[in-house]
Amino acid sequence: MATLCRVGVVLLSCSAAFACGSDVGTGRGDGEPPAGLLRDAPLFPFSRPTTVAGTSESLEQSYTSLLPADTVASWYRRALDDRGWEILSDSKAPNGMVTILAQKSGGPLWVMIAPTTEGGTVYKVVAAAPDST
Repeated sequence: MATLCRVGVVLLSCSAAFACGSDVGTGRGDGEPPAGLLRDAPLFPFSRPTTVAGTSESLEQSYTSLLPADTVASWYRRALDDRGWEILSDSKAPNGMVTILAQKSGGPLWVMIAPTTEGGTVYKVVAAAPDST
């Protein structure tokens, strides 16, 4: 539970930046993320990386795709399940943003997917380190 509370702050910060269209840049925040934090996270094959940001407890990677957000979201649901992730939450906001929270043996993983006005997709994959307490 402590991990979800601690990482909830990370998620809220990332969501706020994402919703406002803010580019978080390539800075590493207050420390290097743990090695391999996104190693088991699936990557939608038709994506272009845009930004990477992290702290000592989390890593966020942002991408764009020319495909529709619903296509990206459907792919992530299947890919997470196929790779042994348990989907804990899957919600869609009125603005079309889909947020998927998944858990595996390590820490939690969020995938936040939003449609663009051009019909494509912007999305972020955020991983948090497992609780070490």
